[in-house]
Amino acid sequence: GTSAIREFASDIFSEEFDEDSVVKEYRISPEEFFQDSEDEILFFPQPSQLKELDYKNAFDVYKDFLKTKYNINIDKENFFEIAKGYPFGIRKIDNEVIVRDPITINENNEIVLVGDISENSYVRILKGEKDNLINATKDDSLVAKNKDITLFIDCISRVLFLEDDFQKEIDEVMKNSKNLIGALTLGEIASREEVLEFYNKTSVIGAFDA
Repeated sequence: GTSAIREFASDIFSEEFDEDSVVKEYRISPEEFFQDSEDEILFFPQPSQLKELDYKNAFDVYKDFLKTKYNINIDKENFFEIAKGYPFGIRKIDNEVIVRDPITINENNEIVLVGDISENSYVRILKGEKDNLINATKDDSLVAKNKDITLFIDCISRVLFLEDDFQKEIDEVMKNSKNLIGALTLGEIASREEVLEFYNKTSVIGAFDA
């Protein structure tokens, strides 16, 4: 249902929203455009700051994982350039994976994330693939076919990860769009089984008739 997100919107805008006010979504899971590491780690973070992974310093574990699995050397200086392609995936009870982007290392050697993670969560370190990300957008854009207006909301972390290939993502949406408008955002909020969830690295495509 959409009651949770409509109640949230009503609180923000002081207006009532009926069921027809919500554009329904077709959602592609992170597994469809990230390679799953298949390593689950129990950790104890503070909100927006990841202090420990498997009872060890989070940055040390993350650094060792990338070196062992992908032969990648990561440090505080090159952290963001590498980490944008290796986000964390939080596995929820219903098996949906929620992405959290690591953005920097703070003065306490903790990984700073875009959005918090509940304590005692199970996470995986994911590996981004640009082609998979673009192909997922290509499939999503089919909802815009034969519609007058397409609204494309894209997470800024996708743009930073895709770099020059971001134009390819736009081109895929344009193939099925008569008129395209959009925005880059710092994460997205959507309902998940009546629960509002904050997402990283997602995109939203809405299609309308004029």
